Amino acid sequence: MTVAAGAETFVTFPAGSIGVPVKVSSSQPLLASQRVQYYASFNEVWAESAAQAATTSYFNWYDKASPGMFNDNIHLLNPGSTSATVTVSLPGATSQTVTVAAGAEAYVTFPAGSIGGRSR
Repeated sequence: MTVAAGAETFVTFPAGSIGVPVKVSSSQPLLASQRVQYYASFNEVWAESAAQAATTSYFNWYDKASPGMFNDNIHLLNPGSTSATVTVSLPGATSQTVTVAAGAEAYVTFPAGSIGGRSR
């Protein structure tokens, strides 16, 4: 899947997905963040500055299964000048691969019922 500059996309994982940390792998340095909506609250775990973009990132926990968890998304930002092929994986679920154009963003999400993670 290719994502045009300035556009975004998302992918979903099958119901019941559960496992260890979400892993984001990219062919180019990339910034990734996690956005979570729990009942009426909203939280974001942001990556680092553009200078700290990396080809591998981890999120310790993903939860779209606990009561009150409405949204949990992994957001991807490519600060580079070359398109990045990015794979987001959660053990026990099918890995999702997207292409993020230079200077563009995309996001992936797992379906309701997905949960997993732990410290590396």
